[in-house]
Amino acid sequence: MVGANAVFIKPLCFILSSSKIEDECFVTMWFYLFSLFILWIAAWVFHGELSRAFPLYFASGSYGENFYWWVMKALLWLLPIFLILKKEKRSLLDLFKSERSFKLSLFWGLASAVVWIALAGVLDKLMGKIFEAPIHALSLVGGVLVAPIVEEIAFRGFVLARLEGSFSKLSANLLTSLFFVLIHWVGWYFQGKLSLASLWDPSLLIFAFSLYAGLIKKKST
Repeated sequence: MVGANAVFIKPLCFILSSSKIEDECFVTMWFYLFSLFILWIAAWVFHGELSRAFPLYFASGSYGENFYWWVMKALLWLLPIFLILKKEKRSLLDLFKSERSFKLSLFWGLASAVVWIALAGVLDKLMGKIFEAPIHALSLVGGVLVAPIVEEIAFRGFVLARLEGSFSKLSANLLTSLFFVLIHWVGWYFQGKLSLASLWDPSLLIFAFSLYAGLIKKKST
């Protein structure tokens, strides 16, 4: 673990940080992100096995598939954050620094999800079918409510707040947005939609969205 930190994390922190590197950059932040990516890949692999074993219940857009991803996001994205905060005797609002910032971040995430899904048909044609319109009402609920709330808490809340403790606000926002794009690449890969021809436009859109969401959080604190 120490060797990996020295080789991969310290040079990155040295380049992006405008202040002294703190232990939380190397411990909670790195461990959470590393674990999230590994477990998220494992979740997609397991989902593939379930889809092959029980195609009726885990078909694309089915209730079983939606419920599966709700559970996975709760367990893999949110539970570690709450455990870390509990250990540190901190609350969720501490990540957003104010109740106003927390509510505004969630509102922005929910509003963006509504617009995103409304444009799904257009984006599907323009961007190589990276985005697909929801099939069931449960998919709509997941896309409009569950995903935005989880993503705002995880990335604009925990990840961005931790990185701001070690980096400049701009660098923290850029790095958070990069991780936010990469976590989407995992799903696109397992859905067979990760190709150079259709990758950059949606990635830039998600990166820009994350940057803007980070700026909204900053201005609301």
